[in-house]
Amino acid sequence: MTNRLFLAFGSTLVNENPFTWAILSIWFRWHNVVADVISQNNKHLSDETVYQEARKLTVATMQNIILNEWMPVFLGQEPQPYSGHQAEENAQITDLFDALVPSYLYSLVSSFAFKVDLDCSKTNGESLIRVCNSFDEPLRFSSNRGVDQILAGLLLQSAEKDDHTVVEDIRRFAKGPVDFTREDLIAINIHQTRDFNMPDYLSVRQQLGLSPSNHSTFEQLARDLWPAAMSLDKVVTVIQQNSLMPIDFLFNSF
Repeated sequence: MTNRLFLAFGSTLVNENPFTWAILSIWFRWHNVVADVISQNNKHLSDETVYQEARKLTVATMQNIILNEWMPVFLGQEPQPYSGHQAEENAQITDLFDALVPSYLYSLVSSFAFKVDLDCSKTNGESLIRVCNSFDEPLRFSSNRGVDQILAGLLLQSAEKDDHTVVEDIRRFAKGPVDFTREDLIAINIHQTRDFNMPDYLSVRQQLGLSPSNHSTFEQLARDLWPAAMSLDKVVTVIQQNSLMPIDFLFNSF
């Protein structure tokens, strides 16, 4: 198995699928470009110093793209102006954030991605890579300019809508060999939130300022939060039979 994996990138997650590896390769290449510029202009620096300085600038480039370009579009508002480094601030993410983000990102994943040929030729074209058939085999898709072809395909494709739907490639057929030991990444996330004793759904909403927890019955809560679902007779029947009990926050976030 090891001859089919990339082991020198600091994390085995790079091998999870060819799309992760393709995107990582952009930063790998950019780091090398920055390192070349630093080395050419600072001949006295050691290789290790060049590497570390290039790493700092690569991280800064990624932070700039996320905070100043992607987040304003995603959130619909500009970030607060940078006021300088504040040593007293705790830069760690919360357990709640760590639990929510993976599941949200899973909802954006499509079940396939394009692989686009880059040369002008009658024999060239596009092909599809199914996510469930691509786990842990990055070398299978990266040879013969495969990484660049995957990146070109990703540029032509939109993410899935950010809703409660997760494709079966993530929900039923994630990782593992094709025929056995597949995983349900959503179920794993739900299990992990319970291991970490995360607060219930209503408490989380109240902490985030999303809605007051003044519902006396589950039916009142459901009609307030999920009016479309309440139009289904079977859903109404099930809800009417349940009292307002602590609700798993991750399960109901979908």
